[in-house]
Amino acid sequence: MNLRKYKDRQVMVERIWDYGGDQYVDLKDVQNGEEFQGIRVDELDKPKGVAVTFEKGDEVIELIKGSIDYQHFLQENELKEMFVENCLKGITKTHKGFTIHYK
Repeated sequence: MNLRKYKDRQVMVERIWDYGGDQYVDLKDVQNGEEFQGIRVDELDKPKGVAVTFEKGDEVIELIKGSIDYQHFLQENELKEMFVENCLKGITKTHKGFTIHYK
């Protein structure tokens, strides 16, 4: 269950998708069940947390751990959260070609 804030409401992410180069989500208010569909990810309240850096070749991506973008990135690149955690703890350095560390 991935919880975020949208217009000062706590919402659960029901679905994530890309369209025209932008990411969208469907949300459901956890208190009253109200649904919000087709919300651009950048309209969500910004998460506060720890930044994680993923490096592969010349590509460097920084994401907030636990955010929708972070979860989507893991899913899109078929990364396993357990192995990412091992990289962050220093047990291993890479997972599926990505060097992963805290910013």
